[in-house]
Amino acid sequence: MNKNYLYTKFKNAQRGAIMVLFAVLLPVLFGFMGFSIDLGLAYVEHGKMQDIADAAALAGAAHLGDSDRDTTVKDAVKAYVEANGIKLGANDLVNRVDGSAWDAKDTLAKGQDALVSYSIVSVTKDGETRDRVRVRITKRAPLFFFNVLGDFSDGLVVAAKAAAEGGSEVKAEVSGGNPVF
Repeated sequence: MNKNYLYTKFKNAQRGAIMVLFAVLLPVLFGFMGFSIDLGLAYVEHGKMQDIADAAALAGAAHLGDSDRDTTVKDAVKAYVEANGIKLGANDLVNRVDGSAWDAKDTLAKGQDALVSYSIVSVTKDGETRDRVRVRITKRAPLFFFNVLGDFSDGLVVAAKAAAEGGSEVKAEVSGGNPVF
């Protein structure tokens, strides 16, 4: 038999194989794209929450020297969290009095969008005891593409923690219209 004849027969038998491969790999490609977009949006949400937690911890630390510091720290943390767009319900601001409970992760109830935990703890550093305000924000980040795979309507839970030391020496000054701590 002719060598070209076998080559032509073999080549004609492979027609459409690329189309099948393309049809299989296209949903995989879109799946990875959706996965990366959802995780990227969750990472951006975490960055925003970290900024809010830092600001709330510094605002609370500025009130550690007050006579009624429990109330003023709570009010400062709540004010900074709500001013930055996190809506808090009646039970969404929790005072974690026990410092050992700080490392445990907060869980969000069904339908709860955010939970802010704060506490005032004493920390011994270099033989000196100082007060510290800790703030942890736990929030749901929405998912857009994962909902295709199942019921992820609750979103992805993202958390950020911050702590600030201080008392009467922590002051907030306004310089050029921007708050400087």
